[in-house]
Parts: sequence; C-alpha cells; structure tokens
Amino acid sequence: MNNGGPAFPIQDVDVMHINGMSIRDYFAGQVLPVLITFDTDPKKFIADNARTAYLYADAMIAEKEKEWR
Repeated sequence: MNNGGPAFPIQDVDVMHINGMSIRDYFAGQVLPVLITFDTDPKKFIADNARTAYLYADAMIAEKEKEWR
C-alpha cells in the first residue's frame, strides 16, 4: 500500500533521518474532522469515520500520483 511517503521529512545531515507521519495519515487526519461534524452519534460511527477518512486519503494519494506521470 502506498502511504504517500513522509508528510514532514527532516533532511539535515546533522540530524538523524526522521520520517514522522505518512502523507496518508496526514490526509486522513485532515478529512476526519469534517466527517465527524455530520455524525449525530459520533461513538456509533467512529470506526466507519476512520475507514472513510483513509479512503479519502488513498484517493488523494492516487490523484496526486497522476500529476507526476
């Protein structure tokens, strides 16, 4: 599965290479608050919202990859 690579990579020869979160995680995290605002009972839909957020993230990564082809 393509996670989009690191969202906030550190590229410094004096600093240990740290990837941090993936772009996929970052995209999903950006979508999740919007999904939650439409829930009448957030506890009931937590797992569904998480899955949906990653579906959006995967679609965003797929679309992003098209730009580079």
